[in-house]
Amino acid sequence: MLDDIPFTYFDSRMPQPLLQVDWIKKSMGQEFWDQQMWYILKSHNRFKWNLNLILKHFNHSGLHVYQSVGGCETDDYGNRKSFLYHGYDGKDFISLDVSTLSWTAAVPGAVFYKRKQEADLQNQEVERHYYRNICYNWLEKLIKQGSKIIEYKAVPKVMVFHRKYLNPVRTDIICHVTGFYPPDIEVNWVRDGESPVQEGVWSGEVLPNGDRTYQQRKILTVTAEDQLKHGYSCQVHHASLNGTLNVKWGKKH
Repeated sequence: MLDDIPFTYFDSRMPQPLLQVDWIKKSMGQEFWDQQMWYILKSHNRFKWNLNLILKHFNHSGLHVYQSVGGCETDDYGNRKSFLYHGYDGKDFISLDVSTLSWTAAVPGAVFYKRKQEADLQNQEVERHYYRNICYNWLEKLIKQGSKIIEYKAVPKVMVFHRKYLNPVRTDIICHVTGFYPPDIEVNWVRDGESPVQEGVWSGEVLPNGDRTYQQRKILTVTAEDQLKHGYSCQVHHASLNGTLNVKWGKKH
């Protein structure tokens, strides 16, 4: 995955990984794709080995889930960070400190696994080479080749509406922001054009729309008295905007 763009897919029913993004195949070349396939297939085999090891250690049977997320990041200032986390049955299990190649057990039950990983010098070398070198090389090339796609921006659309309770004392005013990209966004309710309101505010998560854009809701609960005394607006800050976007919700709604 490059940022939030999945470009490779694989599951155990497939003979080999599938490249999903045409421009990557054309611009990165066969060597990149060969390396991708090697690391994915090796990770698949390692996954099976890891899960079997854990099941045997805990004497578990039936359905259990082993998960892993790893990658590398870079910013405009040249700062770099790589990471690798493992989970078991939906909970943090163990993580790798790439700088020292030491493993940290998130739970006491993972200490045995930490020792196994640190004793496997061959796999340690694979992890070291990937997270210190290969991952960054791939990332730099992908950023260079896909700059137009990575720098894509979509302007948020903002809708403000209200939802009354059966008890007329309170009203929810809702700011629904959708259609924006990238996903980083700041949404605030502002009273009388001053500082953002903190009390009585519920913030929804930033969620995908399925078309590479995102949405978020911000709900403010106000009393009948506040509705008469104050004016409210939804304030949005986003990379696609030249300034701040304000959408008002009037006093007389």
